[in-house]
Amino acid sequence: MRVRGLFVRLGVVSRLLAFAMPLVIVFGTIIAALLFDALTLWEAAVLAVILAPTDAGLGQAIVQSARVPAGVRQSLSVEAGLNDGLAMPFFTLFVSLARLDARSNQTSIVKFTLEQIGYGVEIGVLLGAAGGWLLQQASERRWATDTYQQLSLVALGLASFLVALEIGGNEFIAPFVAGLFVKLSFEGAGQEMSDFSEARAAR
Repeated sequence: MRVRGLFVRLGVVSRLLAFAMPLVIVFGTIIAALLFDALTLWEAAVLAVILAPTDAGLGQAIVQSARVPAGVRQSLSVEAGLNDGLAMPFFTLFVSLARLDARSNQTSIVKFTLEQIGYGVEIGVLLGAAGGWLLQQASERRWATDTYQQLSLVALGLASFLVALEIGGNEFIAPFVAGLFVKLSFEGAGQEMSDFSEARAAR
């Protein structure tokens, strides 16, 4: 039953992130555009994506209430922990589109959007997969201590950000995708970053 319950919760969280959150952004954009005449479409989208992610702090009364089923509370907690990171690429993309729209109408917005997403994803996949594989090899052969592995993970994120900024990809999509592919290539990535965060917080 526990395993079945786990898969049910993962399914709920997946639907919340993959369907509910984008729908909130879409409807939020429409409502913002109708309410605020001064906003362009992309500016309305920026406002919507800022308001779309639920805040765990605001939902404490629901998450901690015994009246709410445990599965619902756990699903909301997991979703609240992930939606901010998933909203960030949309936020930066909409901000870039708003700036582009305000600056010039000569550049194709469709082309710009595809370049932002495409280059961002490509850079993230390349650096994340390659960097994760190298870190995995270094870990297995004990070529690098935990400290240097943690610093290398931070460096990969910064490198993907800077490369995307230089090439013309989205500088937040690239590190996000790189982080996903690092975890696929380097099995200790999650633990190393957790240890790094705890060490920095302790200081």
